[in-house]
Amino acid sequence: MNMKYLFSLLLLLGSATILTAQDNYEWAFDCQFDRCYDFYDSRAIIVKGRKKGFIDLKGQLRVPPRFNIIDAYSQELASAGFIDFEKMESHSGYIDKNGKFKIDVQFEITSPFQEDRACVQLNERWGYIDLQGKFIVPARYESAHTYSEGLAGVKENNQWGYLDKQGRVAIPLRFDMALRFVEGLSGVKYKGKWGYIDKTGQFAIQPQYSYASNFFEGLARVELDGKWGLIDHQGRFVIEPQYQMLHHFHEGRARAKLNGKWGYIDLSGEFVIPPEYDEAYDFAEKLARIKKGGQWGFINAAGELEIGLLFSSAYDFHQGLARVIKDGQKGYIRYKEPLVNDMNASQKQAAPELLTSREVKRGQHLKVNSNQIIVRVYDHKKIDGDIISLNHNGEWILFRHELTGKPYEFQVKLEKGSDKNYLMLFANNIGREPPNTAALWISDGVEEQKVILNSDMDSCDIIYFDY
Repeated sequence: MNMKYLFSLLLLLGSATILTAQDNYEWAFDCQFDRCYDFYDSRAIIVKGRKKGFIDLKGQLRVPPRFNIIDAYSQELASAGFIDFEKMESHSGYIDKNGKFKIDVQFEITSPFQEDRACVQLNERWGYIDLQGKFIVPARYESAHTYSEGLAGVKENNQWGYLDKQGRVAIPLRFDMALRFVEGLSGVKYKGKWGYIDKTGQFAIQPQYSYASNFFEGLARVELDGKWGLIDHQGRFVIEPQYQMLHHFHEGRARAKLNGKWGYIDLSGEFVIPPEYDEAYDFAEKLARIKKGGQWGFINAAGELEIGLLFSSAYDFHQGLARVIKDGQKGYIRYKEPLVNDMNASQKQAAPELLTSREVKRGQHLKVNSNQIIVRVYDHKKIDGDIISLNHNGEWILFRHELTGKPYEFQVKLEKGSDKNYLMLFANNIGREPPNTAALWISDGVEEQKVILNSDMDSCDIIYFDY
């Protein structure tokens, strides 16, 4: 087959997915403010007029919009402060998760905390404070970066170098520009070219690039002769410079721009998702947002449209939520993965046998003292990659969740007097050591109990609650 024809056919097939895409999402909640931002550390910044605050993952207001300056939480603290708009002066400190100042407003500009240090500006000069707000490095530099791997870049007399955690000069200030240390190396610009230094300040990769970025998962993006590629720690090209733009790999895919269009490549440098999008962003939580024909949607790693081109604006998924605008409505959506063959759609108050084609075990009964119970689920004994879904009274309340040693907590409400109060364990795999085994810690406010459920690819274990 003619390769040009084959490529055109692939593009047409990719476009055809627009017509057949499953809109696997649900509207989580509206943005009730002028603007809302992405979630980090279970909080999202919201804006009302000139004031900013935070909401939680349920859309509930946690910190009222009363600050002009605010940044995402890091190490349990967030930059926050005020602006005198007549004098155009800013004053900033740090608040806790309740919006109370833990470090008083006393700085002009504040950065997020990294490695127990934050860079702050005072009297138009930069220094570093600790988590109590005490200066570790006096405010004396022209510019500064946050700490990374024990070192922080600082600028004085238009030259960049690095300080250690005590504020001593670890790498002399001799570079035109400098990035942060990642994976033991930092990109620096020296005599007009970019290269990489190690923590002694010696060049590990000689300056030769038009531009360079931080390392990420063993690779760094560099520009050479107007084209972008990816190098390893030795400076060898893993992906030759051939793209108009190229970004790092996320979840096995890297977005690349060729002939004005975006697609996704694999580690061989070949397009596995053809370059057909006007805009494309990194994969996050199994999906990547793409723009085509003026509208935004989300694709999976195979290039299939999981959530259709429905949005005039869309952003990446963070902590299970993505902010979007659809038909003028602003808010957050939640991705709903398609059910597997042995799973049937949620049916409120349905008998367990109606929710799966697998055998449902006889199960066990547990006496509880309240209709509001807290459940924590985690892997039993050995952590071996078990992935589960849980159904409560006909509704899938946990879907494709990988069990770890860290409990995942949720609440369920029982129907008083009903004999259909249950939790059913559906095994999405059998892990490395079958069967799929989950431990459930259950608290009704009076008593705590532990239950072990075992499911495999042929049967589902179940627990009934007697209340």
